[in-house]
Amino acid sequence: MGHAYELSHDRNSRAEEAYRLFAITQNIANEKEHQRAALFDWENQLMFSQAIGTKSSEMPRIQASDFGLWFRHKGIHAFEGSAEAAVVMDTMEEIDNVLLPLFGADDNSVNSKLSNIHLLRDLRDKVKSIRFHLSNLFEQNNELESGRDVLTRLLNRKFMPVVLSKQISQARSQKTSFAVFAIDIDYFKRVNDTYGHQAGDAVLQQLSLILVNNSRSGDYLFRLGGEEFLLIAVDMDATRARSMAEKLRKSVEQEAFRLSEGKELNATISIGIACFDGHPDYQRLVRRADDALYHAKNTGRNKVVVDLAGDALADSQSGHP
Repeated sequence: MGHAYELSHDRNSRAEEAYRLFAITQNIANEKEHQRAALFDWENQLMFSQAIGTKSSEMPRIQASDFGLWFRHKGIHAFEGSAEAAVVMDTMEEIDNVLLPLFGADDNSVNSKLSNIHLLRDLRDKVKSIRFHLSNLFEQNNELESGRDVLTRLLNRKFMPVVLSKQISQARSQKTSFAVFAIDIDYFKRVNDTYGHQAGDAVLQQLSLILVNNSRSGDYLFRLGGEEFLLIAVDMDATRARSMAEKLRKSVEQEAFRLSEGKELNATISIGIACFDGHPDYQRLVRRADDALYHAKNTGRNKVVVDLAGDALADSQSGHP
């Protein structure tokens, strides 16, 4: 029994380490530039909001920005245990909870404007600190193993359990929610049978790009095998999940998938969604998403179905099957 526990613990430890390594993309140089740009975008949004007199309560929060979502759900695990990661998290919390509420955007007095100027200087210093520590974190983590699907470069099934377990733990402790999207290409077998497996591979690769372009930095994308994909959308409730899925479904429906010799074809996807409801078993959550996907596939395809409470399903309007 002790030996079995030791083996199990060793596997779990390796899985935890794998999660740390795979939390960020396989191309660390590209990820570094992407996140620097995302941080810059948030800073520009904030400056614009302050310039037009937006109330402090309505200013964009850094922890809810694209950069903030990525760091809170991926970066913090990839750089787990480092002093710089803790500094970045503390600085973001200070910006959101201390600095931004102090802006007197609804007060046009001279004293208020002078106060805002000093606050903006403090804010710029905080952002510079985040950039500095972020650069150090990336430089310390140059050696990342590859754990991606060879064809699409998305994460593979192997790392889904540890990612979901982390998300459930985080959602339970922070009283937040997230959504799981089970995604399947409609009539994919026809593509392989009609155009060949090379064409099928081209469709899978192009679909993966659409998924990436229609998700956020903090989200996780997996190819589970064949034409099956899974997306974990962090900080997401059922209403926003349905909207995100509909946008994704329409993007695929409107895409002309390019094959060899100048050929093109159209494809559609079906999506089943389940939102975290507090239950600690990630397999139950995935089954709920799979059940919703099964319902979508069997009621016309090219649609989004949301599992509302484990036993209630809600269809979105389907496109052309």
